[in-house]
Amino acid sequence: MAIVEEEKVLGRNVIVIPARTTLSGPEPDHFGGFNHVRIGTGFAPHPLFVRWVSEQWSEGATLLSDSTGWQQTDATTTCLDGSTSPDCA
Repeated sequence: MAIVEEEKVLGRNVIVIPARTTLSGPEPDHFGGFNHVRIGTGFAPHPLFVRWVSEQWSEGATLLSDSTGWQQTDATTTCLDGSTSPDCA
């Protein structure tokens, strides 16, 4: 908030992009004293979010395995949508 306040004192416009996963977040409480426009929702409702999370998880598991030798022992995973699958694809 201090950065936003400093820029406001200088007469500058500030763009704040909250990284929220759900439809709404606490930003109205934090930025209520500012003139602002709220556009859109969080990124979790986006249809590609589940795929992105799965890809990030797989990439992280590969990096962990390559650097430490760690291997995932459970071949079945509970996916974000509640189903079970080897890869949540």
